Amino acid sequence: MILNFLKFFSFIVFSFLLMINIALSEKVNSIEIDGNQRVSKDTIIMLSEVKKGQDISSDDLNDILKNIYNSNFFETVSVKLSDNVLKINVNEL
Repeated sequence: MILNFLKFFSFIVFSFLLMINIALSEKVNSIEIDGNQRVSKDTIIMLSEVKKGQDISSDDLNDILKNIYNSNFFETVSVKLSDNVLKINVNEL
């Protein structure tokens, strides 16, 4: 009895967390790149692994930040999604 309750409770909690993550995602309609001088906009978008029309969550924003930063082309990287516009600000090394 208790085992069935724990399974059911775990399922409910997992479903709730999944719905929150989906609810907090936003679709990317455009991508703006600022601060780049030598590295092209297309290269930064390729490094980000994001495409227009893609749904982005806060976890995805962290992945985008890591992907760009790990290229070792940039000293600083910031990523913001607002009003369906993904804004990537970089400072090249």
